[in-house]
Amino acid sequence: MSDAPRLVPIDELNKRITHAALFNTVKSRTLKPLLQEALQRMNGSGEDAEPKYQQALAAVREAEDDAIDALAREFAALGQEDYINRWGVVQLLHDLQDPRALSLLDRIIAAPMPAEGSRDPHGSSAGREVVIRTTAVEAVARLAAAGSTDARTALLKHVRHPVRSVKIAAALAYLEQEGARGRKALLARMAKSDHWMVGIRRVSPREFPAIEGHRFLRPTSPPEQGNVPRPASGDAGAATKRRSASAGAPTPRSVPTGPADRVTRRDSSPKRAQRRSRKKG
Repeated sequence: MSDAPRLVPIDELNKRITHAALFNTVKSRTLKPLLQEALQRMNGSGEDAEPKYQQALAAVREAEDDAIDALAREFAALGQEDYINRWGVVQLLHDLQDPRALSLLDRIIAAPMPAEGSRDPHGSSAGREVVIRTTAVEAVARLAAAGSTDARTALLKHVRHPVRSVKIAAALAYLEQEGARGRKALLARMAKSDHWMVGIRRVSPREFPAIEGHRFLRPTSPPEQGNVPRPASGDAGAATKRRSASAGAPTPRSVPTGPADRVTRRDSSPKRAQRRSRKKG
């Protein structure tokens, strides 16, 4: 359960979200069930989920009907707010790895970003649009990795995309395919203000240090030297002196704790000093 601020009670159901059924535009009686099976296997779980999904993808590839054209028509027919199904179509294009899908993927990436349509900060419509486009960039990158020069050209084109996340995804994918030899072409294509993106690299979670307590980042400087806490007893004060001396810090003054010390503090008060001076006079 999240502790984020909410506008409605946690257990209140105030909106029902429905998604249109996919592949209603597919007229082929053989291709439609294959696409539906692939989509179902995409969302599967269990030890055999991945093998079954790959089998479903292979069946789509072997179908006589053109699956890429069917997916293109399906994507165009889906409503703008049907983010889940639109993403599902793009993910299928990604996993099918068909070079004929490049022009469709290129259009999806280049499509203008619609204005933010959600008031919920946790459900940004612009964020969902970015996910659809970055998934399409990943699909183009897979085609480039398979040897498509047109796919690499498309990646280079999209490093000037108006959305930062999309241009970063395209730039990293292009560098992964072209390596050091493509760095010069990439910098020439990118705006100078975006050259810092070339320094981004993908890292494995294992490269990050383990979390210690509540500290998520290692300190970059030694902790500040604050006031040393006053000890509650004489033994604790001696221990504090030893720790401070071993650390090179100045030794704190001892703090009175006993009855005699309380008398000393009373004698050092201004009124007691005046009384002593009058007696001496």
